[in-house]
Amino acid sequence: PRLQDEKPQALCQYSGKVVLVFFGFTHCPDVCPTTLSEMAGVMKQLVKDASRLQILFITVDPARDTPALLASYVPTFDARFLGLAGDQAATDKVIKEFKLFVQKVPAKDG
Repeated sequence: PRLQDEKPQALCQYSGKVVLVFFGFTHCPDVCPTTLSEMAGVMKQLVKDASRLQILFITVDPARDTPALLASYVPTFDARFLGLAGDQAATDKVIKEFKLFVQKVPAKDG
């Protein structure tokens, strides 16, 4: 996946840190923003040790979650959080590597 500023990313770039990877999408009505808010609370509780933790939000909806959208959405929870996106092929590869199940479900409002 690519960082919100378009730079390719790999987990090895965060050597020496605990990396928490969260998969979601910016149009998620409940779970994603709630979880990101909880993670922001954890960062506040860690105080100085927060620098040893990196939160990565990887979108499973690359058609709507552009790098620009991730750059404006993800840091609102905590400026240290990073949003990552790739094209659909890259997203599918990451989904497979992490053994995720992802399914689009139509919303009532479309």
